[in-house]
Amino acid sequence: MEGSTAEGENPERLGKRRAAVVDQEEAPLPGESHGAPGKRRRGVSANKIDQARFLRAQDRRFEGFGYAENSTWTKDFSFVQLADPQLGMLRMDKSWEEEQDMLKLAVEHINRLQPRFVVVCGDLVNAYPDNQKKQQAQAQDFKAISSEIDSHIPLVCVCGNHDVGNTPTQQSIDAYRERFGDDYFSFWVDGVKFIVLNTQLHKDDTASPDLLIAQDQWLDEEFAASEKEQPTHTIILSHIPPFIESPDEEDGYFNLETLRRRQLLRRVKRARVSSWFCGHYHRNAGGMDGPLEVVVSSAVGCILKPNGKDPLGLGGFQIPPVIGPGLSGLRIVDVSRQSVKHKWFTLDSVPPPKEQVGAEKEAAAKPSAAATPEGSTTTSIAE
Repeated sequence: MEGSTAEGENPERLGKRRAAVVDQEEAPLPGESHGAPGKRRRGVSANKIDQARFLRAQDRRFEGFGYAENSTWTKDFSFVQLADPQLGMLRMDKSWEEEQDMLKLAVEHINRLQPRFVVVCGDLVNAYPDNQKKQQAQAQDFKAISSEIDSHIPLVCVCGNHDVGNTPTQQSIDAYRERFGDDYFSFWVDGVKFIVLNTQLHKDDTASPDLLIAQDQWLDEEFAASEKEQPTHTIILSHIPPFIESPDEEDGYFNLETLRRRQLLRRVKRARVSSWFCGHYHRNAGGMDGPLEVVVSSAVGCILKPNGKDPLGLGGFQIPPVIGPGLSGLRIVDVSRQSVKHKWFTLDSVPPPKEQVGAEKEAAAKPSAAATPEGSTTTSIAE
């Protein structure tokens, strides 16, 4: 694209975005402008939401998670993966109180678990870019709730098809970047390299072929750099999964087209990527492609229950979607030097933090006159 940088972005636009302070109208508290009266919570005001939390992904890096300060393995850590909060999905953008309630529950769990970071694997909102008013309102509510995550826990946002459009354009991606930072980038956590991809460009680049070329060139450069950097693990984060269950499955709405899928998987495996965490499917799925594990996580918002028909297409689930603490959930990922382990939990079954689990085990091992409550269990999050 004439006049573009090596990363496919107009230099003038890039300069403005780097210096930008997003000028938004006063943000309503969750629920205030969409039905139920908003409850004012500590740390969040109606007219001052911390934009810095959402704009840390700049220049294809993530502030605070750079190579220089995080390239060396230090100790085991955990992160929490959310996918598809998709505010507005249940009631087709008329309101989104239910999705907000699930996101609030997830934030409570996150603050209790104290992970190293949190990643949201796409579809932060339901309204598409052509519905600017609704998308703006949903983005503001998403920010208001996720701003309640403890400030020392970084929040990594990944773009989904509802965020940038099914056929993304330069304009729709620019709008996303102004709200949430770069649409693809890499970062390091204690010797582990994470690569965030805009897989919507792989799904449909008909309106933005130069942007896909730029991302692919950048990805090759990242993989080449990894040869020298030698990360303990390399993990990809995206919205659309390369496949739902098998690398050889047919094409469908929820996966990548076969040719692009095979090309991308070949590059990823050559770079010794161990895990690829995604969303988009609103159900749990995934599979192996040689040493690579693809983990498809269900939603923290609405769930699509299968109907026994087309599992890869839009006709393969029940209507309407369902939502609730016993359905919606999150994934806890435990990273050690030897492995990447993970487990999905519904929001009504998230276990206590590891420290609390250890204390409970220690207390249980000591002689006590008090009987253990019937039916009590201790769950390790490293399953």
